[in-house]
Amino acid sequence: MADTSDEVNSKSRPIRGENQTCEGPELESETSLISTTFARTAGSMDMDSASKSAPIETIPAEILAEIMVLTLPQCDFALTKWDEDVKWRNVLRLTGVSRQWKYVGEHTSKLWSCFRVELSGTSESRAKIYLTRTWISRSGAAPLNVSFVLPFYWCEPPANEQVVAEWLNVLKPNLHRCKTLKLSAPPNQLSGLWTSANTSQLENLFILNELDDSMTLEDAEDLGSDVGIRRLHLKGI
Repeated sequence: MADTSDEVNSKSRPIRGENQTCEGPELESETSLISTTFARTAGSMDMDSASKSAPIETIPAEILAEIMVLTLPQCDFALTKWDEDVKWRNVLRLTGVSRQWKYVGEHTSKLWSCFRVELSGTSESRAKIYLTRTWISRSGAAPLNVSFVLPFYWCEPPANEQVVAEWLNVLKPNLHRCKTLKLSAPPNQLSGLWTSANTSQLENLFILNELDDSMTLEDAEDLGSDVGIRRLHLKGI
């Protein structure tokens, strides 16, 4: 049976996208249509994304920084046990909420100005040395409040003594920034800490000696005359 003229025209008409190519004005028209469609789609996606943003992401950075600081335990440095609630994870949790919180947190120096280090276990203690460097670096110019706990039984092996020395070497160049310092450690481990140290900002000093071997006040003579200590707590001295 012979094909009708409509059937012939239908079969001979090229299918767009398979065999047909656009040229000249038709090409410009197709390109313009695609660009317009893409722009509308992108704009719609941006508006949809903005409308779905969590309220927590809309807090101004300055206010968010204050909220973060107030969320942390507020230490009363008049108390010997001011450091009991100071944990590494307190700050890490705040900076892990979202990308914005991470950025604001890492640029809020006061969040990183207070930390407690207790050495116990070689690999874990080396990780704490890294954390100490991170906290000091991100604390900017904020005064430091540092608690250092070293169990007397842990520092005897030579490998452990090296870890202790590494941590003290991180702290010593930053003693001039310390406002509060709590040291609970064998006296022989701290004897060289004060040598030529600048402790001009030190206001609160706690030295706790849990051993019977005596630590005389001569060990603290190197603190110098420029110290403005307001609170001094000595135990086992």
